[in-house]
Amino acid sequence: DDALRRIGFLFRGYRVGAWYWEIVEMVRKMVFSVVMTFIFPGSRSQLLVAFFICALFLMVTVRVRPFKDIRVERLHTLSSVALCNSLFYAISLDVLSENKTDSEI
Repeated sequence: DDALRRIGFLFRGYRVGAWYWEIVEMVRKMVFSVVMTFIFPGSRSQLLVAFFICALFLMVTVRVRPFKDIRVERLHTLSSVALCNSLFYAISLDVLSENKTDSEI
């Protein structure tokens, strides 16, 4: 009971069947940080890998629906969608700038 009181905050916001979701969130953050730091730094490939990781975790979250509170679930989903959109726009801008540079040559 004492341990539950000390670490219960880690899983109180999740449904009973999704008690493990905080671990999934930490893995998501760690993988995303590693990709953005070490995988093909500064390249379009880095953006593509980050986009696919973001989209994968978004799809899993929507499928599992781990949150008790629907408002928290919506906020988490919208923030993941915003991150995916930002990465998509960054990829698009990179492609457009490359095409513009190629047409100027």
